[in-house]
Amino acid sequence: MVCKEAENLIPQYLDDSMDKDTLLEFMSHIRECRECYHELDTFFMVEKAMETLKKEEDQSFDLSEILYQDLNRRWLMISRHETQQQLTIFYLIIAVICVIWMVLDLYGIISLSYLL
Repeated sequence: MVCKEAENLIPQYLDDSMDKDTLLEFMSHIRECRECYHELDTFFMVEKAMETLKKEEDQSFDLSEILYQDLNRRWLMISRHETQQQLTIFYLIIAVICVIWMVLDLYGIISLSYLL
């Protein structure tokens, strides 16, 4: 991903409307490109400040820390999704192996009885 693409995706990041593949590519770019990270940081701070002003809260807050936590939350979400996909594939492979093994045993090609 080039910087211009990443900059154009910042609004989608802020309103959490990116699909997972685009989000992963965007976050990988943000992790590597300090300029784009600072651009995201600026937009994020402005948006959070505006939200806080609308709520009329008189509390201090660390917007950089909030962005850091938000990025970490989304990395965790992506990581969990990828782990889920990998486990699903693993279980599917195990199930296919078991079915093939049972069919081979049924036709007498391989006997499972010697394992017991």
